[in-house]
Amino acid sequence: MIEQEPVRNHFLGEIETEIVGMQYHKAKVFPSEQINLERESKNAHDRRAIRVENGRAEPVGYLPKNMASWLAPLIDQGKIHLDGYVPQSSTEAEEETSRCPLNLMVFQCEEGRHLLAKAEPRDELEALHQTVLQAYDNAQRYCKPELVLGLAKGLRPLEKQELLPETRLLLALLPRMAHELSMSQGMQTTVKFRELLGTLTIGLPSHHHNLTFFPLLWPGTHEPTYTLLSTAIESGEAVVEEVNESGSVPNLSVKNKCKRPLLIPEGEILMGAKQNRVINVTVLVAAGVKFLLPVSCVEAGRWRYKSRHFESKFHSPPSLRHKKLKSVHRNRSAGGPADSDQGEVWDEVQACLSGVSATSETSSLTDAFDAAEETLKEACKQLVMPEGAAGVLVGRHNRIIGMDLFDSPTTLKTLWSRLSDAYFFDALRDPAAAPETPVDRAQQFIERLGSAAKPRVPALALGDELEIASEGLVGAALLYDGGICHLAAFSDG
Repeated sequence: MIEQEPVRNHFLGEIETEIVGMQYHKAKVFPSEQINLERESKNAHDRRAIRVENGRAEPVGYLPKNMASWLAPLIDQGKIHLDGYVPQSSTEAEEETSRCPLNLMVFQCEEGRHLLAKAEPRDELEALHQTVLQAYDNAQRYCKPELVLGLAKGLRPLEKQELLPETRLLLALLPRMAHELSMSQGMQTTVKFRELLGTLTIGLPSHHHNLTFFPLLWPGTHEPTYTLLSTAIESGEAVVEEVNESGSVPNLSVKNKCKRPLLIPEGEILMGAKQNRVINVTVLVAAGVKFLLPVSCVEAGRWRYKSRHFESKFHSPPSLRHKKLKSVHRNRSAGGPADSDQGEVWDEVQACLSGVSATSETSSLTDAFDAAEETLKEACKQLVMPEGAAGVLVGRHNRIIGMDLFDSPTTLKTLWSRLSDAYFFDALRDPAAAPETPVDRAQQFIERLGSAAKPRVPALALGDELEIASEGLVGAALLYDGGICHLAAFSDG
């Protein structure tokens, strides 16, 4: 007879919670610090209290009372063991701080070997536990983190009922399970991104006055599996409008009536409705879906209807896209939406208008493009992108100022006139001639992108997002169906 291997600290997962009551303790905890947890069964105020100590065994607070109420019985019965750590993203807890984020690591012990065992229930509570256990087992086999999050949300109403401590444990583990799955997928996306960048070929550059354009080519070509927003608007397959009659500056409503996903590129300017906007981040909206699109205002002096719907005609210059993306990253990293610093965007719009001596009654960025129209036309005549190019790196003087890359040459060809206008527009504000940018600068720029990319989860819509951020570099990428739908990156001026 083979004896069953005893369970020794089998890792079950993590629970996101917080340390409370810190204002009553002098000791501190710091980001990334490991903590200890001790049961206080003789605590006069709460017999189920769980004390939190820092790495120096100094008391810093307690677990929330409602969580300790079901964790304590599991610990007392020897079913689980807890370790923990302060998330790296948290700020240092000062003496007057009352709470601090905490991640609990839950381990199954020998006495808890039946925690995950399927059994015939003897009563209603055990029946509920078996139901949640089945959901927990299913979640471990899911590949999409949004399914795990959806499952956790669907089971949340159960928390209001009487449940076994074991059941509450499983429910608490589900959200973090989704997070870990997201991070795993994010790392896979990052690796894929670096592999794809390694297959790019930099073509022969074209130079005009003070800009050098390096075409980017993939080893093979294919047609896009999506429809571009500008194309869909013209054909009536997409409608962009204010979110409601009152409108909302940082958001627009997009209805994809196509039978394919809708690619909405970052930096595209939408004109009409109550004021002109620029798209904050690239998104891929599923067929038949209505989507809330994050945007920024590029027309500060108008808030009245010019039309009911928006049209697409211009792409914003790299100087504005650089500042906008940087502030969007800041906001999302702080847990906020994909909003920009609207004040910074308006300041850059004014700089664009002044740079080409344009006047605008409504401080509209598109008036700057209109003022420079003839000059831009002449500049763009000097530049023809080679067949098969899916992207472009643009250099000025001795550095790369920006990059736009798509998964298909068809996409670049459709957007090329707007993108080239946008890059030449910025060059008008620095009119001095410059020699051709060396090709090694283009190669170095691409190499930096791979090391500066990190996953941004969850993505706003279809695909996987990457945030690109390092000293002097900012950008974003959207990967879908094995390719880079859009990569935009810019260097500091």
